[in-house]
Amino acid sequence: MKDHYSGPQPDKISIIWNGIDFEDVEKNSTREDDASVLCHCRLYLYKGIIQLIKALTFVKEQIPTVHLDIYGEGPAESRIRDTVSSLNLESRITLNGFLPRTEVLKKVSAARVVVLPSFHETGPFISALEAMALKKPVIALDLPFAREFIHHMENGLLAMPGNCEDLARNISLLLSNQQLRYQIAQNGYEYVKKHHNWNLLVQDYIRLYETLASDN
Repeated sequence: MKDHYSGPQPDKISIIWNGIDFEDVEKNSTREDDASVLCHCRLYLYKGIIQLIKALTFVKEQIPTVHLDIYGEGPAESRIRDTVSSLNLESRITLNGFLPRTEVLKKVSAARVVVLPSFHETGPFISALEAMALKKPVIALDLPFAREFIHHMENGLLAMPGNCEDLARNISLLLSNQQLRYQIAQNGYEYVKKHHNWNLLVQDYIRLYETLASDN
């Protein structure tokens, strides 16, 4: 497959991205469920869970069997549960609470689509990178930190912040289009393996330290 994400190769390293342990992540791969959407994060309002829940009301009009699993705990849990109840989505959304990381990775691998609609992160964030490493298509919000590593309709999808209908369109598109879903997932996997693999990033750190040492 042609690599769309080669990027510039500076003489001196100016930035080193977050990395993940590919072997550790890939060993949790499992078979995906039907029409399943997953979000895992700390339950804070800035993580965008309310927008995701509201988006599901539009998704289920197109895909009645859709189901959203939310994993995590935090201070916004009661607000999230109230929103699910007020929208009569109890049969479509399950709040599963906290799970250990290895168990969460298995759940991510079983999902068809991973949605991480956070309004605030610092650059490429680990939960998205791990989902991409598991060959899951990721949807995030179209914000600067997400645009650092997600290229819309290439290795992931970006939805308009605060626009529940646009988020719903992106979710429905991936759930209903298997070919696109697999292509996005494969591109995301290749991107993360090349740019966020600790086995490669450790060499970048070595070169960085050697460069700093030689400059002194």
